[in-house]
Amino acid sequence: MTREELIQFHEDFCKEMVETIKQKNNDYSSAMDNAFGNLSAVERLGIATTEKGILVRMTDKISRINTFIQGHRYQVKDESVMDTLKDLANYTILLAAVIKDKQKER
Repeated sequence: MTREELIQFHEDFCKEMVETIKQKNNDYSSAMDNAFGNLSAVERLGIATTEKGILVRMTDKISRINTFIQGHRYQVKDESVMDTLKDLANYTILLAAVIKDKQKER
């Protein structure tokens, strides 16, 4: 892959990530006025902080990616490794947004 191809891949991948987060945020948080509503449920229930809840989800995605890297096929056919990578990247962005949002509240 050339540098130009890498940059194009990055731009395309990020555009796809934005579409994914729009769709999933609508599915998970549309009934709430909080973009982090489903993610902060663990905090409302006293289980963990929102940040730790996101880290758990990230760990799930890393485990899934590791399964793929180890040469195993995903049993769930409707989520590709690229989908999992987009989810992981989006969780990173969500974690950054939650941290920023909480800092704003202080």
